[in-house]
Amino acid sequence: MKKNDLDLVLKEIKSELKIKGVDRRTALKIMALSSTTLLTNPTSANAATSAKANGKGVKIVIAGGGAAGCTIANFITKNIDDAQVAIIEPDSQSVSYQPGQTLIGAGIWNKDEIIGESKDFFPSNAKWIQDRVVEFNPDSNNVRTSKNGVIDYDFLILATGLSLNYEAIEGLSKNDIGKNGISSIYFADGAVKTWSLIQKLIEDAKSKKDIKALFTQPNTPIKCGGAPKKIMFLTHALLRDAKLRDGVKLDFYPAGGGFFGVKEYNEATIGFFKDRNLNAHFNNNLIAIDQGYRKATFKRKDGSIFDLNYDFIHITPPMKAPNEIKESPLSIKQGNLTSGGWADVNKDTLIHNKYNNVFAIGDIAGIPTSKTGAAIREQYKVCGNNLISAIEGKDLKATYDGYTACPLITDIGKVMMAEFNYKKEPSATLPMLNPAKERWLWWFVKVYMLKPMYFYGMLKARI
Repeated sequence: MKKNDLDLVLKEIKSELKIKGVDRRTALKIMALSSTTLLTNPTSANAATSAKANGKGVKIVIAGGGAAGCTIANFITKNIDDAQVAIIEPDSQSVSYQPGQTLIGAGIWNKDEIIGESKDFFPSNAKWIQDRVVEFNPDSNNVRTSKNGVIDYDFLILATGLSLNYEAIEGLSKNDIGKNGISSIYFADGAVKTWSLIQKLIEDAKSKKDIKALFTQPNTPIKCGGAPKKIMFLTHALLRDAKLRDGVKLDFYPAGGGFFGVKEYNEATIGFFKDRNLNAHFNNNLIAIDQGYRKATFKRKDGSIFDLNYDFIHITPPMKAPNEIKESPLSIKQGNLTSGGWADVNKDTLIHNKYNNVFAIGDIAGIPTSKTGAAIREQYKVCGNNLISAIEGKDLKATYDGYTACPLITDIGKVMMAEFNYKKEPSATLPMLNPAKERWLWWFVKVYMLKPMYFYGMLKARI
């Protein structure tokens, strides 16, 4: 990381601490940690050496301008001279800080604290086409957009993100979030409504007993796999601090068979649940909601079905690739990820397994790691350097080891920083600290450090 880039990111972190009113002693600790973290890279993405290329006459189309698309666009425009770079993205606030939605849902942040204007972060020397791709034609090297017709490319980078599929749950739509006790932090307005419903839950607990609060996780890959647990831990903390926890039963119903695929983090989370009297019921997938009766229907692993009544429910929706990719030749056509429609790319080099001028980065990539912003921070270096190699006709030598991270909020003031890789083993930034422990230190990283690192570090391809 270049010194001027480091200085810029640290300046923004310092500004964030000042805005939040953090005391000087704590601020100094966080700044010291920030410097260490930014200069430490635990992953094999270091194999992606900083390369440059002459891209004169090369047309590069980036489909999607969220965290992944914006970051790779900035990398490309810094490292590939004279290329014609186009970002196709309809949303003027596509780069907003989605990890902050958990904190909005718990009333710790406000919605306006996570909003980012795309124009402020897209590179000035890339063309922003405010449109969306409606058809991918990799055999013809072009995409068709809804308003701007057909756009040709020499290289295509898929960075579309994923689609929230609330409608896959019978009786539910995205518009139902905030009504009849149904909450979900997976979009910004949903997070705002979640906070309103948690406040109502707390108010109801003052006069009622045996209140039932359910939290779900679907049987599909999801972005930020820790979020369903984070909002449950925060709900517990808010009820406890209001001295109302005993009147509310908190139950977690995930479709999977554990909390984490990494033994150390899974065992730690089992302990966190036990300490807080939280209940986990594995291998149960939410398939339907009866809003009138406040009844949730689940399917067990053996196919049997059962119903549960609830007063409050937090729903993590099933997720899938956008239909435009799912229905194109670019999606996975065989194996256990076929139904999701994810981009069929090599997990190490991020190049498409059939089309050698197509790459994928971020949530859309069909690779066996968790879909997080931390993953993008490593993927863009690999994707960018391999794109340079492809332009120059060289072998792709940069490799991604599956690094991802989940700052698992376990309480107000505590976080377990779960970092891991394809091998399902811890991959800690600071290995001298036991990564399976919850710490106040990681809370400060989550609440004060990661957002400025995201906006002014990662999105600008500085870290």
